[in-house]
Amino acid sequence: MAQAGNVRISLCNTFEFEPANLLAVVEAVGDVRLGLAFDVGHCLVWGRLAPLDWYRRIRARCRVIYLHSNAGKSDEHRSIRTGRLAEEQALVALGRELRPDSIVILKYFDKGPLEADLAYLKSIW
Repeated sequence: MAQAGNVRISLCNTFEFEPANLLAVVEAVGDVRLGLAFDVGHCLVWGRLAPLDWYRRIRARCRVIYLHSNAGKSDEHRSIRTGRLAEEQALVALGRELRPDSIVILKYFDKGPLEADLAYLKSIW
C-alpha cells in the first residue's frame, strides 16, 4: 500500500459465510485505499446472511457491488431478474441503501439480458 499511490484495492467475498474476516483485514491494514467489494451472487450461494444484511455490515467500506443471480447451489452468473435474487426481491431494498459513490457491475456469463436488466435497475432504483 505504501507504493500504491491512488490505486484502490477492494477485497471481494467469494466463499465466505459472512463478512467478518474481510472486515478484519481491511480494519487491520487501516488504509482508506483498501476497501471491500460485495458480490451478491456469491452471497446467494455461500453466504449465511441475506444480501441486504451482508451489505449493511460492510457498507462503510464497500464501493463496488457485483450483481448476478443463481439458484443458490452454484455460481451461475445469471440475470438479476432470475433465480434467488428475483425470488427474494432483494434489489429494491439494496438499491435504497447503496452509497452514492457505489460502482455497480453486472457480472454475467450470458450478456443477452444485459440491456433489459439495466432498464430494470433504472426502473427500481
